[in-house]
Amino acid sequence: MKNHGRLLVLMSLILLQSCSQLTQSLTAEKENHKLKVEIHKYKLDNGLKVLLIPNRRMPLISYYTQFEIGGRFERKGETGATHFLEHMLFKGTSRFADGTFERILDENGGVNNAYTENDSTTYYENFPSYLLEQILEMESDRMQNLVISPAAFENERKVVFEERKMRFENSPEGILYHQAVKDYFKGTNYESSIIGEESDLKSLTPEKLMNFYHTYYRPNNATLVIAGDFELTKLKKLIDEKYSVIKANPEIEKLKKEIDRDEAYVINAQLGRQVDLKFENENLIFSILTPGFKASDDKALVLDLLLSTINGGGSSYLTQKYVLNSQSPLTYLNHYNLKFKKSGAILLMGEMVKGKDFAHFKNEFLTRFPDMCREAVTEKALQKSKNQYLTRGFEHLKSNSGMAQLYLGHEAIFNDYNQGKKNFERILKMQTSEVLELCLELFSPDKVLVHTISK
Repeated sequence: MKNHGRLLVLMSLILLQSCSQLTQSLTAEKENHKLKVEIHKYKLDNGLKVLLIPNRRMPLISYYTQFEIGGRFERKGETGATHFLEHMLFKGTSRFADGTFERILDENGGVNNAYTENDSTTYYENFPSYLLEQILEMESDRMQNLVISPAAFENERKVVFEERKMRFENSPEGILYHQAVKDYFKGTNYESSIIGEESDLKSLTPEKLMNFYHTYYRPNNATLVIAGDFELTKLKKLIDEKYSVIKANPEIEKLKKEIDRDEAYVINAQLGRQVDLKFENENLIFSILTPGFKASDDKALVLDLLLSTINGGGSSYLTQKYVLNSQSPLTYLNHYNLKFKKSGAILLMGEMVKGKDFAHFKNEFLTRFPDMCREAVTEKALQKSKNQYLTRGFEHLKSNSGMAQLYLGHEAIFNDYNQGKKNFERILKMQTSEVLELCLELFSPDKVLVHTISK
């Protein structure tokens, strides 16, 4: 239970910090042919991008709205603003009082939530299809009529501080992850944590959040995805009616170009070193960061397979060697491909068995990188990873929500919801030699940044 709790905390951190992992799931070949997924993509005059995915099998709807505003858009002194703003979007508008949205969904068996990442903020609802017109009314309303009262703002500030305490201050994994990512991306737009620095959260004001809202929560900075039971012509008419009246921000592209200048993503981290942190914890936890790729890079797809091949499940090389044998030095070892829109990294995180020496493990682990690559990347192991990749893709296609996430992820990263088809074809053709070459390129002792945290 101890490790399970730690993994849950870490997964919630990855959800905040990382670009969505949706590009790991594909199967477009079967999506578009055998499963006959029907997708309609278009754009309103005000710039709102729309993807509609009819699925009349059950009277249910999944409704996703994503804004391209995340941690990378925050300047010094305003970290945590986008995540704080996400919280405030649930506090009512000039037309619908705080709690109205949740009450209507709850009374009808629906659910809603949101998540903030480095590159975007996403809101979603799952509900019975007869509620669609009402949800359209309310979602389009909160894109234009948000109200932030001083009382609601201060109450939510307390909630955000409690969330920060849970994710970082009281969690060894959280502290470790936060510091590792901060050190690796130092000086770039990905340096700050999504949840925000304490001093910045204290200085945030309703006026600052409203400025973010009016700047970035515009239709020409948003993508709407609706999947489920609807009549296409009627829904298009409703979307046009509810959303077309919302004004675009004509300055948004110029602003993004200023923020996303190339030099804002150059990695200058001092690699080949170790940073030791302290926490009231009885055991040592470590992280190893090494260079990766931005989400749209072809090598990011190869890296997905590589990481799954060397550490994907109980039979994988690293798990067998360092976690599950009788002399294992680790209680767990997890990997994450941090594929952000403008940059990326590989994160390995594990925990030492009590009494085992980290220095000895680290030396063996890092110096064996070439052997690890050659021993782990085999045709059999790669085929297993390909099968796992396909399975994850089919899992997304089982539900409206899964399809909405899948196509939204591809659209956000590639500006092409059907990128999964190209990824699928790429995966099938991927050779063992190609994956091995990438492994030898990336895993080198002089390219890693090691962090530990212990008592």
